Amino acid sequence: MGDELSAVDFRALARSSPWLWSTVQLTYTARRGWDAEPVRAWVRRPGSLRVETLDGRLLQAGVLPPGSAVVLTAGGGEPARPTTTLPAPRRRDDGLVADRSVVDRFDTDAPFYRDYHWIACLDPVELADGDPERGPAGTTITDVHAVDHRGRPGWAATVVPAPAYEPRCACCPLLPSAVADRLEGIAPTAYADAHLVLLDRATGICVSTTELGGPRNGLGHVIGIEAVDDPLADELFAAGGRG
Repeated sequence: MGDELSAVDFRALARSSPWLWSTVQLTYTARRGWDAEPVRAWVRRPGSLRVETLDGRLLQAGVLPPGSAVVLTAGGGEPARPTTTLPAPRRRDDGLVADRSVVDRFDTDAPFYRDYHWIACLDPVELADGDPERGPAGTTITDVHAVDHRGRPGWAATVVPAPAYEPRCACCPLLPSAVADRLEGIAPTAYADAHLVLLDRATGICVSTTELGGPRNGLGHVIGIEAVDDPLADELFAAGGRG
């Protein structure tokens, strides 16, 4: 019984990503009805990113200051290495984050690619905590269980946005919903009944979402994590850096 997972555990993992990894290599495929071309990316916190098509064509490379939403370019130049120190959140005995209210979510942003859905995947705190002025929790989480996702341990859950749901950006949330659209000033229409969400256990990255029911049934995204915390040289983040 002690190995059973709960919504509390899932929320803790969803809060923890910024403190669980420093570099990651991954593939990312959006199944949102647009931008579906899969890409491969190398991310080095706090501000280094390289994105390519799967056949190696460079899309984006460079270094950004923490919290910046300016899109990186594939231009030349030597990347500078920004530094940042995050306040220490309150952790559980297992190392996962119990409370990160001392940390501004903007300060934990990984480098930006295309839209804030990317950032939310890399730091899915919106699955854990919502706007306290609108309710006690941003999501309802049920059926938490361990899974294998592309050879890596993960936790899966059924997640429903609550009235307090607070996406990193309401125009591109992890959980498309009436709540997100209202925040954007869009009249609600029809939405999924729930979302199947998978978190990578080692990194806290949201590696998959799938809408369950509704007009967009089956849409979401999928990430394959290929390497974690491998050293990534500065040269990788310059245009042509993998030659």
